[in-house]
Amino acid sequence: MANRINSEIGKESELNTLLRNDGFLSLDRKSRLEIVNSIMQQKQQEQGGGWLGKILGTNTRNAVIHIGLIICIILVLVLVMDCMHAYCADKDINMDLVDIIIPVITLYLGYIFGKGPAQDE
Repeated sequence: MANRINSEIGKESELNTLLRNDGFLSLDRKSRLEIVNSIMQQKQQEQGGGWLGKILGTNTRNAVIHIGLIICIILVLVLVMDCMHAYCADKDINMDLVDIIIPVITLYLGYIFGKGPAQDE
């Protein structure tokens, strides 16, 4: 219980430090409210994304990229498990599996690096 309270205090220390800052207190009320609201909104987005949101971020524009990344990680893990199975069982690697998975991974990489910067409309 004490550790949870200490971690909650640590999370809010950024906001507490800001609220006690003389420069912040000298701002007009509207500016202070905007700053506090933006910090609270950022905290809520971080909490809403869960642990995966903390790793990958919560920007909805990147959802396709994140899904592709997760699929590629799963496919690489399948390849590694197949290689380990082949090594432990003293058999050959399933080349049909490799022939299917490698093009999917390279397709994803081509999409990521060929996409270019996002253009605002």
